[in-house]
Amino acid sequence: MLSPEKELFIRENIKKYLDSSMRVFEDGNVIISRRTMDEILSDSYLDNDHVDAFAILLNEKSRISPEQYHKYLYISPMYWHYKVKDETSKLFIEHVDYNSVHSCSIIINPIIDGSHWTLLVGYRNQKKWEFYDSVPNPMYRSIAMKIIASLYKNYKKAFGENINKWSFKTIKKAPTQTNNTDCDFKTM
Repeated sequence: MLSPEKELFIRENIKKYLDSSMRVFEDGNVIISRRTMDEILSDSYLDNDHVDAFAILLNEKSRISPEQYHKYLYISPMYWHYKVKDETSKLFIEHVDYNSVHSCSIIINPIIDGSHWTLLVGYRNQKKWEFYDSVPNPMYRSIAMKIIASLYKNYKKAFGENINKWSFKTIKKAPTQTNNTDCDFKTM
């Protein structure tokens, strides 16, 4: 949920985008249109492009002020989406190589399954995974485990070790939803 000040700021700044299809932000395959900005302001669906755009902006901030951020490797939620559909996901994962993996301390992978968001975080130096789920469910945990196995299978050389053997913990004290109809990203 946005603070009233942030909401007002966004509303005032998107007024110039009159058509709902006008692009407010675009970077590679990530496109935020006026319509998707309206979705955020109406507490509607949180889209993968919203999450990817946030990661792009966070990456830009960390590039400008590297001393203020941990080195991290971001994996788009679209990686798993394309894996499940057995389609090529190169565009969403082409940045994963030996240098990107070994220069980071944290791996961040938001996961979307249907309309439910979870978060998988890997700590490379500690060799552990943490899984955040606002509606704890073993089904979502199993998806996270499948993603780890897929990353290892496809990027063994990049990781240089078996990431399937890292410890895996579902964080019990993660923020939780009060019902199963909310589609929010409480864990980030």
